[in-house]
Amino acid sequence: MKERTFFLPEFFSTRIATELERLGFSFSHPKRLADAVLRLSDHYNNNPSAMTPWKETWAQAASLAYFFPLNYARNLAVAREAKRLGFFTELKTLFDFGSGTGSALLAFLDEMPAASPPAELNIFAVDSSQTALDLANCLDANGLFANHRNNFSREVVLAVETAVWNQANGNAVAPT
Repeated sequence: MKERTFFLPEFFSTRIATELERLGFSFSHPKRLADAVLRLSDHYNNNPSAMTPWKETWAQAASLAYFFPLNYARNLAVAREAKRLGFFTELKTLFDFGSGTGSALLAFLDEMPAASPPAELNIFAVDSSQTALDLANCLDANGLFANHRNNFSREVVLAVETAVWNQANGNAVAPT
């Protein structure tokens, strides 16, 4: 199997460092940041269906410093395979439910061929947390998240996510 290597583009590292400073965290104080990452990881492991506590600065810092780069790399691998398979041919819309900090959309957009510039795409980032979308906006060099506001209630977002999950898992349930 061919080895795959992924790198976080430098502008993400710079933007993450800036946002961490705003939140009172820093890469120069790794223990505090590591504690925040461990706390959020424990939150996810102990409460698998719970929402990310986006209003907490420690959760925002952990999301930016650890979970965004991790999920960006995972999604970049998927996007590269999608590109190899021709998935982006004539693609008109990217929709990300539960967008969080935007790692999936940003990874896919970074892998899109030049023939499909973001200006020609309908891009939707939907999350039940405006804080998460605001963090995505801070990371986005192209301003794609600037106009994405949380106009959906948590119930609507969860209903759509559940319907998508059910359909993907063979439980075709039409949203009501």
